[in-house]
Amino acid sequence: MSGKKIQYADNRSSLNEVLQHLKVCDNTFTPPLSTRVNLNSYALKIWENACRFEAWQADQLTGLVAAYCNAPDKRVAFITSVSVIPSCIGMGVASQLMAHCIHTLQHQSFKHLQLEVATTNRPAIKLYQKFGFSIECAPGAALVMTLTL
Repeated sequence: MSGKKIQYADNRSSLNEVLQHLKVCDNTFTPPLSTRVNLNSYALKIWENACRFEAWQADQLTGLVAAYCNAPDKRVAFITSVSVIPSCIGMGVASQLMAHCIHTLQHQSFKHLQLEVATTNRPAIKLYQKFGFSIECAPGAALVMTLTL
């Protein structure tokens, strides 16, 4: 896959493409996503309710940042998922998607962007801190991180 150019789009994916992407990325989550959610239901929830910031190589969804941006007062948007297929990890895909998500939400007048991440997922925590997210609290095995937009 690495020889093909990555293209970025918003909300292009079908429900099946979101589901297949989550299945391919399942073990890249800490802990694996399928141990925490039903992948079919989660894919449907993302597809129906989230703003999807997507990376594509040819016809494969290779990266996805899914954010719930439906707060009527536009105070807080919530990133529910950040994922990149294993063959594209380390290529800057997650950074590009996060930057686009943040830029879009700033232009939509959101005040804060929040997410949860496993305390053991050091690469993800480092990525979020690079964008200015700060740790708000640590409920159990997860950190709540917030970015002021």
